[in-house]
Amino acid sequence: MNDKERLLSEMDRCVVEMEDEEVVNVAKEYVDAGYDAYEGITEGLSKGMEKAGELYEEEEYFVPELLICSDAMYNGLEVLKPHLKREGTDHKIPVIIGVVYDLGREDLKYTIWAGMFKFRTLFRRQRKSRAGLSVCLL
Repeated sequence: MNDKERLLSEMDRCVVEMEDEEVVNVAKEYVDAGYDAYEGITEGLSKGMEKAGELYEEEEYFVPELLICSDAMYNGLEVLKPHLKREGTDHKIPVIIGVVYDLGREDLKYTIWAGMFKFRTLFRRQRKSRAGLSVCLL
């Protein structure tokens, strides 16, 4: 395993294991080494959230654990976001999203932002009884 793969794996692990402070150091090491920030998000942080979601489906993690995992992911994103390459992104695709819970909206917002799409929250409505998500590319 080379250094890049080790750092991606470490970011993944930090998210899954809820290491919301350690992930910052790993993300800094990753960008300081000159690796692509977008790949750090997609192959490191996002993979960790995918694994956390699988643990939730297996009933090993519950909502509090997912929230702490998302905190770790956001902390890593704050380090990686300023290093994303933005050339050739003049044409963004507008996206309309309806999400009941902030957690889903925020996760999707960062995924769309990293993909260089436009993102705008038109309104927020929270209901504890239902969760829903719809995405429409225009």
